[in-house]
Amino acid sequence: MGVGACTTEPELSLSDGAREGKTLYDNNGCAACHGANGSGGVGPTLAGHAGSTVALSDGSSVLADREYLIESILLPQAQLVAGYNIKMPQNGLTAEQADLIAQFIEEMPLP
Repeated sequence: MGVGACTTEPELSLSDGAREGKTLYDNNGCAACHGANGSGGVGPTLAGHAGSTVALSDGSSVLADREYLIESILLPQAQLVAGYNIKMPQNGLTAEQADLIAQFIEEMPLP
């Protein structure tokens, strides 16, 4: 009789691209500010973020579509989310890596 591994996180059902994006998210420090499950912290909540309207610090708003997510990852100072004073640092991710992280954000379950 085998013993199952104990875990506090349920197994996520992700596409291959989103699974790669989760690995990049975990390995590049995204969880430090946005939370391991996207629930937020010093950075905005990401779970449920994709497809929503995001209020920006300049008073405008934007749809959090794939293009916005990728731009926010690659150029984090371009459109700042309202209510967050700590600015996301620049990172060395490629456009392909940013797209994979965006796929993960799109598939991220609500906490």
